[in-house]
Parts: sequence; structure tokens; C-alpha cells
Amino acid sequence: MDIHLPLRQVKLHPTDKPWFTPEIKEAIANRQRAWAKGSTVLFSFWRNKVTKLCKSARRTFYMVSVNSQETTPKKWWDNIRRLSGQSRSAPLSTFVVNDSVLSGLDLAEVINDSFSKISSDMQPLEYSPVPVDHTPDEFIITPVAVERSLLTVKEGKSPGPDDIPNWLLKDFAPVISRPIASIFNASIRQGKVPLLWKCTSVLPLAKTPKPKSVESDLRPISLTAVLSKVLEGFVFSWLCPIVMPHIDPHQFGGIRDSSTSHALVRLIHEWLQAAETPKAVIRSCLIDFSKAFDRIDHNILIHKLGLLNVPPILLNWCANFLQDRFQLVKLGQVKSSWKSINAGVPQGTKLGPLFFLVMINDLSTSLPIYKYIDDCMCYVYSAERGGSNKPMDSYQQHATQHKED
Repeated sequence: MDIHLPLRQVKLHPTDKPWFTPEIKEAIANRQRAWAKGSTVLFSFWRNKVTKLCKSARRTFYMVSVNSQETTPKKWWDNIRRLSGQSRSAPLSTFVVNDSVLSGLDLAEVINDSFSKISSDMQPLEYSPVPVDHTPDEFIITPVAVERSLLTVKEGKSPGPDDIPNWLLKDFAPVISRPIASIFNASIRQGKVPLLWKCTSVLPLAKTPKPKSVESDLRPISLTAVLSKVLEGFVFSWLCPIVMPHIDPHQFGGIRDSSTSHALVRLIHEWLQAAETPKAVIRSCLIDFSKAFDRIDHNILIHKLGLLNVPPILLNWCANFLQDRFQLVKLGQVKSSWKSINAGVPQGTKLGPLFFLVMINDLSTSLPIYKYIDDCMCYVYSAERGGSNKPMDSYQQHATQHKED
């Protein structure tokens, strides 16, 4: 990339206007060079060019950063803080562990040890690939489909361990789509995922303003290779029609056209119906799994995917996707050593939520239970008997059945 797309340096200063762009800075430099050489024609050309670019940049900056009605609240507040000069929270650089102040590589190693030991007690995946004679036509990826996917890549996202910039994948999508499609098809056909695509760069994010514990006050943000995510998108589109018909209808997370609002509306509606009964009492139990994504047992997951009749060619690929995963912790420019991961899937992957839905799908009770990924809630209600058309007290029914069992 450095040979065919060499970097061109443009100096930006803290005093520059917030709407300044590298293109404007370069045009200003060309204007000044033309003035120094005494070239009136070139100076007039670049002067008009700078004026035109500045007007366009100011208009775009105002519409996107100040007057935008489509941006998310988080992005809007980020723009307001940036415009008002408020500094963002400093990245994690030092930490106190056992009365010792750690920083740099030592801190990155400690954090990586803490994140990786979550699954260190779990058994690695043991899987023998199923022989596959040929690749069905529906599992062959065309260069046109790859190009379409690369054009949707967000340039502002950070790259993964492969360090391939997102803008390169997007801008050169028509050129690189054919060789990438060949790599994707070879991966599906052979049931193997390139090792670098199974590696993860982890950025530790503090849950509190002043974190005190590596184990409880830090949350991992996983970065994987963009090309791996693109390939996952194709596998996801193939697995969904197979897996989704078996998913619990009371699961509202990771489902297309479903959200927390749908779950709350459904739940409140049933509670209000139950509350219409005189002296109704509703008891609810809220469950949240600790380290839910990090504790996914790969052996159980592959077994469940097999029970859902996932084709062998996809089952082989998913098993290899879960095997031999590695991660490192990145603090600025400092990187820790690689650590192997025996279980779990990074939350930044596209297949992670789908795999978790498969894992939690058979969690059921005799009581109504609602799920949003790993957040579950079940409830019962008891009502006054006599003169009511409501069903028998569900809580007492459950208690009586439990006693008989």
C-alpha cells in the first residue's frame, strides 16, 4: 500500500478552523507557492479554488455537525463538545494494581491476562470436519456481491489487526472485489478461516470515571478484520433462514425489526391485563448473565447448530471460525502479546449475537419469559379468586407443580 498509495503530508494546526480539510490546506499551500513565484494566472486559479472549497466546507460542516436532524444523540453531543472545546475523557494509560502503578506494556499485559482468563477454564473446541463433496450454488459468493458489501463499509471505523484501512476497501471495491471473492469462496469450500481474521485487537474501555479494578471496571471493545466481517455477513445471511424459525418467539434481541421497545410494549400490555384483576400481585425476576458472550462453550454451540440441521459446509466453517482464536490488548501504540481464547465470541463480530441466540434458545420455564439477548425476565401474577373470569393463580399453580415434582 505504501508503494502504490504513498502518503502525502498536510500540516494541520490547532488554530485552524474546525471546518478546515486537508484539501483546503493543500490548496492554500499551492496558492502561496504561486504567489511566491509571481505567477498571476496560477495564483488567481488557486485563490478562487480556496474560496470555493472554504464555502463548501463551511456549508457542509454546519449541516452535518450543527444543523443535522438525522444524526444520533451521541454524535450530536460529541459535535457540541468538540465545537465548544470540551476535551473528551483521556484514554486509559495508567492503572493501580496491588498498590503498584502500571503503564505501557506492563498494563496492557495485565489487562490482557484478565480478559483472557475468563475462558481459560473451558474446554477448547474439538471438532472433526464433515466431508463435503461440492459447494452448493447458493453458497458461492459473486464478485458483484462482494463489491456491494465493500461499498457499505464505514470509513470512520477503526481497522482490525490486519491494519487495512476501511477507506481503501471501500474506494477500491470495484478493483479488489474479484480476488476477495475468490478468497471468500476458498474459505467456504475448504471450511477454513485465515488465522489473522480470527485475531482480535481489544481496546479496554473504563465503565467508571476512575476505574479501580481491572476485572470489574473495564469493558473490552473488540476490533476484528473488516474482511472477516464482510465474509461473516454472507454466512449470517445463509444461517438466518435456517436458525431463525427455531428461535424462541419471546426473544426480542438480535432479531430483525425487533427492539427493546417491542419487548416492553408486549410486557407492559400483559402486566396491565393482569392488573385489572382485583388485588392482583405481579412478581418478576430479572436475570443478566455475567460475561455472557465471553463464556460461550464452542462445543455446545456447534452441537446445537448441528441439531438445527445447519448444512455440513457451513458447520465446518463455523467450527473453524471458533477454533484457534487469539487476542491482544492495545493501549494507544502499545500492544500486548497474543493470548489464546478457548471460548466465547467477540461482540464486534456479526455472528456473535446469532450464536448467542442459539445458545440461550432452550432457556425456558413454565412461566412467561422474555429475552433480549442475555437479559431475561420472567414473571407470575396472583389474583383474588371468586367472581373473576381470570385463570387460576399462575404462581400457586407453579408452586403446586414444583412441590409435586
